[in-house]
Amino acid sequence: MLARLTTGTFRVVGEVAGAAIVGAGVPLLWVWIGSQIQGARGATGVEASTALAMVVGILATYAVVLYVAGWIQGHNDETLPPPVRYPWNRSMRDEPYRPGTGKLSPIEASFVIAAIVATIAMLIWFFAFAGSPLPS
Repeated sequence: MLARLTTGTFRVVGEVAGAAIVGAGVPLLWVWIGSQIQGARGATGVEASTALAMVVGILATYAVVLYVAGWIQGHNDETLPPPVRYPWNRSMRDEPYRPGTGKLSPIEASFVIAAIVATIAMLIWFFAFAGSPLPS
């Protein structure tokens, strides 16, 4: 019982940490790198080359993170059951969907958590803090 509780706790903590790194760590890292590229040249605006480097860097970093996550998940498949077919990949003639029968892996859960938190944060910022772009 205690070992199962400890394993579950470490899994949740790992998923939340992974989601924080993926959702906030990568963009903030590239904002910092962009600030080092920009330097004091443009204290009031961002140059196009700096913005391009940041966007390409974020996309490349996410590609590497997804590749590494897939590699890790592929090497953990010996202990996992066969992959689950999710509802959006099922044919209408396939076996009926039974909620709760398929669990997400920790890596999948980290990306889902990151996407949900980032979406909620963007909506809060958009509706509460962004202000109107229209001239007043």
